[in-house]
Amino acid sequence: MRGTFRAKLLWATLGLVVVAEGSTVVALDRALAAMLQDQLARRLEDQANGALEWVAQGRHPDVVAGRLAAITAARVTLFDARGAVLGDSDEAAAIDDVAAAPEIVAARAGLAGRDARFDARVGDDVLFVAVAERGGVGVRLATPLADVERTIALVRRRLLATSLLVFALAVVVAMVVARLLARPLVAMRDAAQAIARGRYDTAAVVDDGARDELGDLQRSLKSLSTQLQATEQRRREFVGDISHEIGTPVAAIQGYSETLLSADVDDATRAEFVGVIHRHAGRIARLVDDLRFLSTAESRPSEARRREPVRVVDVARHVQRALQPRAVDASARVDVDVGDDVAVLGDPDHVERVLLNLVDNAVKYARGAIAVRAQRQGERIVIDVDDDGPGIAAEHLPRLFERFYRVDAGRSREAGGTGLGLAIVRRLVDDMGGSVDVTSDVGRGTRFVVVLPAA
Repeated sequence: MRGTFRAKLLWATLGLVVVAEGSTVVALDRALAAMLQDQLARRLEDQANGALEWVAQGRHPDVVAGRLAAITAARVTLFDARGAVLGDSDEAAAIDDVAAAPEIVAARAGLAGRDARFDARVGDDVLFVAVAERGGVGVRLATPLADVERTIALVRRRLLATSLLVFALAVVVAMVVARLLARPLVAMRDAAQAIARGRYDTAAVVDDGARDELGDLQRSLKSLSTQLQATEQRRREFVGDISHEIGTPVAAIQGYSETLLSADVDDATRAEFVGVIHRHAGRIARLVDDLRFLSTAESRPSEARRREPVRVVDVARHVQRALQPRAVDASARVDVDVGDDVAVLGDPDHVERVLLNLVDNAVKYARGAIAVRAQRQGERIVIDVDDDGPGIAAEHLPRLFERFYRVDAGRSREAGGTGLGLAIVRRLVDDMGGSVDVTSDVGRGTRFVVVLPAA
């Protein structure tokens, strides 16, 4: 079915109103007809029972039938125990055989007989009611149902007029309700179409005050718009950061290589330029490696992640040995203070990468000692990585784990960082069901705290 939601809702509502009204009118019509016919039959039955007293006085049946007809305003037929007609107020019908009539059969059996049927002589439906003394004379009254039918027709006309009025009111109400219900849907449709075109701020005009299913949908749409807007902003920032990060080494590589290709340089200069190109190529390689690793970690489904006991001391010792040369070059040392029984539940590769990135970050800025400690606290393992570097100002701490965010961009690049190390740390720790935080005291050092589930 094509058309707007508002039109569909309107027609559906009006359809329900028509069905409900039609069913009600039909039910009332049938109930009214049955009630009026029953009332008429009861009245005729009472009159027929009273007429039996006259019949018992032994007067001439035709005379009795005529007088009863004048009193009851109904056709009166007297019949004997066999169903034969003794007298009839309608002389032309006195010779009719009524023994087989349903109401006569019931009366001869001791019941109050009733039957409504078409009477060709009258040319209309007639209600017949008969009663009889057991084994004796009986009385049958008959009256056309025209009065009942006229009453029913009058009620039908009034019901029809009332139904038309109710239907008109229902049309107005349905149009108002359809407009009110369709309004938020139209707004959400427009907002969704705007979001599809990249205009994420449009959903802000959607009213989210309703406390029903539509309100839930509106709030979900606004939340989605906000999330998409934030995602798009992060994507743009990410593309800009990637371009900036790659642009510098690429420009350096291009410039030095062009010099080597276009100029006659001595061996010392050539070696220096090749060394610079090599370092910048290494930066690009590390950046690509970190991006690939981060992308793999983010796309890996939760069911595919490893969960096994990992001894922290083994990982810390391995990181200590791997970074020892760099620590020596920076005039720093890495101290490990972890018990043999301290183990986390997680991915061994992730745990190693987390410690490697944190300790490597500390080596870049430490002026002496770097401490790696771990201890159990209930069902969690708390791992600290402390350095005695220059510290980080408080305004930088909330953004420290963002991709490519640097406190000192120039110094970080000179130290060889890609700006993704701490972002990778947070991603991996989150994947293992843990948390990571940082505190710093300017001039005294920085502490990273990783909390992971205990094995």
